[in-house]
Amino acid sequence: MQQADLAAIGSQGYKRFAKMPIKLLLVALNKLSNKTYKRLYPRYLAWLGVNISKQFSEYGDPWISPECRFDAAGYNLITLGDGVTISYGTSILVHDYSIDKALFSRRSEHGKFLKPVSIGKNCFIGANSMILPGTTIGNDCIIGGGSIVKGDFPDGSIICGNPARVVGDIDEFLARHEQKEDIVYERS
Repeated sequence: MQQADLAAIGSQGYKRFAKMPIKLLLVALNKLSNKTYKRLYPRYLAWLGVNISKQFSEYGDPWISPECRFDAAGYNLITLGDGVTISYGTSILVHDYSIDKALFSRRSEHGKFLKPVSIGKNCFIGANSMILPGTTIGNDCIIGGGSIVKGDFPDGSIICGNPARVVGDIDEFLARHEQKEDIVYERS
């Protein structure tokens, strides 16, 4: 490929070509050394442009499944707080083309929504959830699996459903399970 062709690809340039082989290596690494994967995958996301701190892996027990999808329309519009766990099959979207059809039918133009997503510290996002553009999730939140999340959610919320809504808080959740004595603690 010529240099002019590479320049035409856009601001992602060489990253567009390099990200897939790098991700495949990280997925393979996950099978060999989970500890190393957990340390390197956040760095890969930062390289793509996701706003993620260097201390991400040092807070709690974070995990980002290699089967998660981060919206390439604007990696830089995604912010992940330290210690976040994102389960498999989750999508984090910053774009939405639903307005395109209305624009085209009335004005013969094309367009999209492009809005940031922010996930606070120490959040858990259940499997196969979808975080939609413009969403802000506070610190210490739990998102139930399969949820479709859009809007602003306060710290300590338990959020689930389609559309997702607050169904409880983590203090009640913790107290209930401490009373049931069904927590298996992982202590070193």
